Amino acid sequence: SCGSAEPVELRANFGSVKRRGRWQVPRALLLRGRMTSYELDFSEAENPHPVVEVELDVSGGSVEVRLPEGAGVDTDGVEVTLGNVEDHRRDAPAHGSPHFVFSGALRFGSLEVRGPRRKWFGR
Repeated sequence: SCGSAEPVELRANFGSVKRRGRWQVPRALLLRGRMTSYELDFSEAENPHPVVEVELDVSGGSVEVRLPEGAGVDTDGVEVTLGNVEDHRRDAPAHGSPHFVFSGALRFGSLEVRGPRRKWFGR
């Protein structure tokens, strides 16, 4: 592409990184950290991209992502060492939109995929 694929890096050590509410989602994200917890809520974010790439370089930390209703996710590209990757969503679509592609390395940590926070009023 025309140089726009440079990932936006969220780097932290021994801390926590949170993105919630209406934030601008880049086309590519790089999470680089040691002993860090990441909480990325994409469910209300401004995301013009049909595909969002999230690369992990995380040691001893947790990554929790909340995806919008109907979003797709691919975690096959994540290399896990002594950790786990779990999609907690029920009835998650195989090919949803937007589509989140996770790759990279996760050591001694976890990647948890969840749906939007439940609102306290009826549908």
